[in-house]
Amino acid sequence: MIGALFNLFIMALFLWAVIDAATRQQAAFDWAGTMSKWKWVAVLLLGLLVRGGLLPFRFPGYFFISLGFFILVVYYLGSIKPKLDEVPRRGGGRTGGSW
Repeated sequence: MIGALFNLFIMALFLWAVIDAATRQQAAFDWAGTMSKWKWVAVLLLGLLVRGGLLPFRFPGYFFISLGFFILVVYYLGSIKPKLDEVPRRGGGRTGGSW
């Protein structure tokens, strides 16, 4: 039971990272000085497929590759996403302040 909940939590992290990367503009990734938007989306989506066991086959070193993708999603959410959140917004949007 705990293992299944943990796996669902990990899958939710991957899904959150994929959606976050896919919905951002390419300019944000350029400004943050990281890989391109679609490279991040592809790598995170591949990680989702591998970690979720959605591939129709297993291969040698599967656990270590899955662990590597987990580290990658933690890196994206912990290091890259905050940089993307700091990207200056353009246009006529409001700046600062409360509601």
